Amino acid sequence: MKQENAYQSYIYTKEIQIGTKLSKNIFSVRKLLEKIHKVPLFGESINYKALPSTFNRVLKQHSLLFFIGDF
Repeated sequence: MKQENAYQSYIYTKEIQIGTKLSKNIFSVRKLLEKIHKVPLFGESINYKALPSTFNRVLKQHSLLFFIGDF
């Protein structure tokens, strides 16, 4: 955020969904949190084997990834 690099967030359950569009605006984080709050995540499971290939398809450059979940 300090270097004003653009960022984008994703929600991944059974498939990948765009959480926020590419932005340099820090207020997009609040939009992401509001979207996550609306997504019914209880009882959901993800395909951990498909996760890396899914993100490799979506990400176009080196990225810093944060995974938040109930592991």
